[in-house]
Amino acid sequence: MPLPRTPPPIPDLLSAVPAVRVDALALRQILVFAFATGGARESFDDVLGSATLPATRFDRDDFARDLFLDRLVAQSLAVRIDGRPQKVCAPYVLRVLTEPPEDIDVVHFRRGVLAELAASGRSPHKKLTAITKHLIEVWAHEGGRVYVVMSLLALHQRRFRALHVEIYSSFYEALMPVLRELKPRAGRAELLGRARLISTLIDGALVQVPDRNFLAQAVAAVLRIAEE
Repeated sequence: MPLPRTPPPIPDLLSAVPAVRVDALALRQILVFAFATGGARESFDDVLGSATLPATRFDRDDFARDLFLDRLVAQSLAVRIDGRPQKVCAPYVLRVLTEPPEDIDVVHFRRGVLAELAASGRSPHKKLTAITKHLIEVWAHEGGRVYVVMSLLALHQRRFRALHVEIYSSFYEALMPVLRELKPRAGRAELLGRARLISTLIDGALVQVPDRNFLAQAVAAVLRIAEE
């Protein structure tokens, strides 16, 4: 008699406690129809868009419209695989952005996942160059508008101030593994200071008109901050 098989672990990059977050039965039916009849992409988006997320205390109705987050998702969070643009499930991405977890363990888990992704595959110079170029290009479009609006709201409303601090803290934590590769003997306080200086430089790109020369100069300045 064969022994019962232990089910494989559930992959979950958004929560420290993995769980099946989609309607498995509905997804199974959509897959069957897709193979049989070539089902529409919208059916998969409906299932993924309604996937559950870790508990949050944020209500996106209070801020998503003011920050133009729907436009940010549509125009600045494109996914490319082998150089080809791929469509994403915009409703799901928007929910992930606007429903940050209230459990601090989940926050640390996500930062760890992001740090591993940032640290994989390429040299630290190439990683930092790619991060800088991407952020400046995003800042030059919808990302810059979100930054300005959020920064102004953070001056006057506590919930936006908390969101502002959380976003920057997450960025520092994700950047520090790359900086540590460049300065392996540096302590946490020094790496955090360098991460703050780099974010200040990238934020300053918001008031510039980025061209090829500007991007090259910005990347060179970021690398100098990271390596001095």
